[in-house]
Amino acid sequence: MAGSAEGVSFVITPAGEIFGSDSGPNRELVRRIKACVNACEGLSTEQLEDGIVEQMRAVIGRVAPLLEKAAGGEEAA
Repeated sequence: MAGSAEGVSFVITPAGEIFGSDSGPNRELVRRIKACVNACEGLSTEQLEDGIVEQMRAVIGRVAPLLEKAAGGEEAA
């Protein structure tokens, strides 16, 4: 995450409840955490620890230009 977590303070319970001050930095960090959790749905903790997200990003980075080219978009690099 770009920036700093300075001034960010909240607690997330095991049930997913969020407690803390209603501030811009807290809301933005909670939003980011929710997006990450939703994006990783179906992946095990072990897969996350083993770097599956980085691996998927690398594959998408190689395949996306080929798909764009096949669809008549910009040329692949």
